[in-house]
Amino acid sequence: MIKILLFPFTIFLISINANGQCTNPTSYGSATAPSSNTSVTISTCNFQGEYGTVTGVVAGETYQITNSCGGYITVRSSTYNGTLVGSGNAPYTFTAAVSGTHYVHFNTNAACGTASNCCTTAISCTSCAIPTPPANDLCANATPLPCGTTNLAGTTINSTNITNSTGCYMSNYGVWYTFTGDGDQTTIDVSGVSGFDIEVAIESGSCGSFTNLNCEDSGNPESYTFNTVNGTDYYVYVAYWTTGTSTGNFTISRTCTTVTPPPNDEPCAATPVLTNNDFSCANFASGTIEFASNSGANNCIGTEDDDVWFSFVATSTYHTVDLNNISGSVTDLVHAIYNGYCGALGAPIVCSDPNSSTITGLTIGSTYYVQVYTYTATTGQNTNFDICIGTPPPPPGNDDPCGSISLTVNPDYSCASTTSGTVASATNSGVNACGGTEDDDVWYHFVATGPSHTVDLINVAGSTTDLYHAVYGPFANVNPPNCTNATVGGSNISCSDPNSSTLTGLVTGQTYFVQVYSWTSTTGQTSTFDICIGTPPPPPSNDEPCGAIALTVNSTCIGTTGSVGSATNSGIDACFGTPDNDVWYSFVATNTSQTVSLFNVFGSTTDMYHAVYGSFTQPDCSVAV
Repeated sequence: MIKILLFPFTIFLISINANGQCTNPTSYGSATAPSSNTSVTISTCNFQGEYGTVTGVVAGETYQITNSCGGYITVRSSTYNGTLVGSGNAPYTFTAAVSGTHYVHFNTNAACGTASNCCTTAISCTSCAIPTPPANDLCANATPLPCGTTNLAGTTINSTNITNSTGCYMSNYGVWYTFTGDGDQTTIDVSGVSGFDIEVAIESGSCGSFTNLNCEDSGNPESYTFNTVNGTDYYVYVAYWTTGTSTGNFTISRTCTTVTPPPNDEPCAATPVLTNNDFSCANFASGTIEFASNSGANNCIGTEDDDVWFSFVATSTYHTVDLNNISGSVTDLVHAIYNGYCGALGAPIVCSDPNSSTITGLTIGSTYYVQVYTYTATTGQNTNFDICIGTPPPPPGNDDPCGSISLTVNPDYSCASTTSGTVASATNSGVNACGGTEDDDVWYHFVATGPSHTVDLINVAGSTTDLYHAVYGPFANVNPPNCTNATVGGSNISCSDPNSSTLTGLVTGQTYFVQVYSWTSTTGQTSTFDICIGTPPPPPSNDEPCGAIALTVNSTCIGTTGSVGSATNSGIDACFGTPDNDVWYSFVATNTSQTVSLFNVFGSTTDMYHAVYGSFTQPDCSVAV
């Protein structure tokens, strides 16, 4: 039943008073009278002005009624307004004259006053025998739980309120079981009976000094599997799934499985893996961490309590390790790579939580060891996987300046002619003049056809799109010694993280090198791109004063269209700003006062500056104006 409190209205409950003997008309809450010296709740929200129903009262037994709000209690039998058993202030004790159902009325006083706040009411049997707790009520009296135990009946009924100290959020009304580990795998299964919702705590150690292994509360039955340690004592605590006094019955089972560690449980028993000559993973080895133990190599992240080992012989200075087709209890694996003797591996050269890693600087012909384990500290995992050792393709032909690819210079910005490229498998050429990490740089060259060109990297795709490019020169040609690292590295003229840059001050007919690489220091990038060398259009005809376009002076401001695109510096710098792209116009004054207006301004910037020079009767544009 749902109780509704209405405010601010006053609720009047009519109670009949006959010399301190109250009869309330409204029923709420019920209980079965306890048969042992325990307390049973009638309701957690009785109003004073209601009655509760108690069944199973036994004649001759003495009961006590309590009310958290205090007040006055009247007990009747047969019906809610039937035979008076007794009445008095709470707590009220009575001895039943007859067996059967009794009705307990709650009021604020002997005048049968009422109130509409929630009160917790309960009944206990003070004459009943104190219940005998289960034999395994105490940790010290834990019931042995040998392998092969099947559906052993258990109960928490009549257990006592003792702090369980398991580290699990569960009731203190529970019971204990124990066994000693033998190094095999064990499974604990506990099933609540008749809807009793249990939680199971698995502990190691001794009573009062536990290490919690698991708090199992995932369903019914509760089941937990783990590998035991030979000689270690384990304890199983069973109780209601949360705090409180609820108790009930259950069954408990324990099954054991002989543990056979995988054959590659130790480094010197590592499973050999053939290397692939590409990334195809045609060669691979299958593995499992089920029943694996801790080899003692605990140098990386996660918990190496179930590690297995593989080995490979390097066929390149650069290999990849991939864990594929992962399945089982968890999929979060860690792998570490070691070099050296299997009995004294030392520190790993790679630790990787991702299932793919890249190793560089390997020695061809040397043996390397790969350790694989689950990240989690939870034991009993059974994850399966495949391991593959990959080899990148050889470096591209333009891996250094002397192998640079010739680029066609476009006569405009159209990029009609482009050259495709990639940084995949590229190495460090040793030319490190700019930002980022030049560990995968590739090279191009072009011959300047004018003083200015643009470099554009377009259609960038792959593992990263953050590319960097640098330009070096000028050189008479691309042949040694011009293309050597030392010569090229000392002639840098441009560094650009943006994928477009503009070069100025170039020497027509001279050769320039372009270096392209990924910004990131993470190796194994596979980015692809197209590179384009563009040429700006020639300067406008009014790039100098002597080419000034004549303007018509008018009163309606009929404009003349202009642009600073491709304009150069005329060398006249009398005002503010930077006149590196100035264009020129002229007009003949028709008045002592004229206005100059720039309007409809748009393009790469709208912040324009203009200056006026004169007066000239016959302008001499060949000298500085």
